[in-house]
Amino acid sequence: MSRTHTQPKKYPFGKLLKLAEMGDQHAMEQILKIFESDMEQLASFIRMPREESLQQIKVDFIEEIMSGKV
Repeated sequence: MSRTHTQPKKYPFGKLLKLAEMGDQHAMEQILKIFESDMEQLASFIRMPREESLQQIKVDFIEEIMSGKV
């Protein structure tokens, strides 16, 4: 018997945001993926190693989402 893998559900952005605020890790990952290229571009303007700046942007973004300020 083979296992079937289901695709993750695709939600409108507002729903993803609410789920992420409530601690849904998958929703948070989807949001980060949506903004990945923007965060990478912003990281290039920060005067610190690129990986550090990208990580800090992600941490700050997650904190804002979790606080409900977004």
